[in-house]
Amino acid sequence: MLANSPAGAMIRNIISEIAHEPELVSLIVSLEKERRTVIYQLLRPLDQAMDRDLMVSLLFGPLYFRCGERLDQDFVKNCVNAALRAAQHTFGAHGAG
Repeated sequence: MLANSPAGAMIRNIISEIAHEPELVSLIVSLEKERRTVIYQLLRPLDQAMDRDLMVSLLFGPLYFRCGERLDQDFVKNCVNAALRAAQHTFGAHGAG
């Protein structure tokens, strides 16, 4: 799991340094904005009523959680399908109008 992996140790180190390094915070925020901009462009064809931040979290949360583990095509496909089903359930009424 992530807690005992090299990636987990790296994440813990980054988090502990954030409190002391404003430049690191700025870099992480900048990288996150860049990543989300690209993802939002990919999500543009979806229903405009959809909460894009929620969709990004639903899509990428499971992938980040499994950081350091092999991600096979079936797992990624299942994550995308689950996120789309959740979005359809949550935002479906908005797009029906």
